[in-house]
Amino acid sequence: MTYAAFYIPEEQKAQVVAEQTIVSKLTGQLRSGFNKTNLPKLKFDLKNIARNMNIQGTSEFVQRYAVGALTKILNNEPVTNQTMLDSLFNTYAPALNLALAKTEYNSLMQMKEAVMAGNVNPAYFLEGFSSGLQAITDSMNNANLGSKYGKEIPIDVVENITYEYKNQVPEQKTEDGSTIQYVTHFDPVEIKLLAHIKNKNAELWEVNDTMQLLGKAMADSQPITFRVGKSVYENCYIANMKNEISNIHEIKLDINLTYDYDKEQMSQYNRFDKRYRTLNPGNKQSIRNHLASEVYLGTIVVS
Repeated sequence: MTYAAFYIPEEQKAQVVAEQTIVSKLTGQLRSGFNKTNLPKLKFDLKNIARNMNIQGTSEFVQRYAVGALTKILNNEPVTNQTMLDSLFNTYAPALNLALAKTEYNSLMQMKEAVMAGNVNPAYFLEGFSSGLQAITDSMNNANLGSKYGKEIPIDVVENITYEYKNQVPEQKTEDGSTIQYVTHFDPVEIKLLAHIKNKNAELWEVNDTMQLLGKAMADSQPITFRVGKSVYENCYIANMKNEISNIHEIKLDINLTYDYDKEQMSQYNRFDKRYRTLNPGNKQSIRNHLASEVYLGTIVVS
């Protein structure tokens, strides 16, 4: 986990669901292919394989041709039909790539050549393909559920961070000449951050995507979450932002956030919704102590 990060809320999506009619057809097609083999059927959950192929497939046509290629592989037959090959290797490349770890192949191209020649171990191939399919489906569902705070934008280096707290402390003169001070509430805390975001892959589109996410959150006045170390500040708003890309490997980020500290404290400590607290005008030391413990006037700088 990086030292600091921004989190942009994401829309929660429903988990992916298979179309049962198509799954039934694919399962039947797989069973027919299995009937000609000596493989133990109980070792493989054919319905689950069909379900995952349906979830990850683009159309019923592609899915059925891919299953056709599988049935040939199960029976040690070469797959020479180009549509079958493309349907299997193009559509399910992520799952097949994960399956490489359970086979003797070093690349998808090497695996594809073996499939075209009919030189594949059916049990190893289906076992690897099945686990790869399940891993991809799980990943899709986890991505749809999202994290607690949303999409993470890691901050690799925090060069300087400043928290500026301001408090409204109005005073009222009384008839006897004394002064009453009212502790009302904090203004939103200003968080000024100078940081660096590494662009590890040196791809310009990654820089643009990061800046667009932050820029859109600012334009839409969208609340974001800011984490530094173990401290988490929810419901922050981007007040202004200046980004400098001095080289393709790094973004220098100069950003000001506003954070409603008072709202957070009210929700935690003030269950009776009292909007202000009156200080005892007869005890100035009490006033000073109260302000010292409750109110932070000035600027705190962490370099």
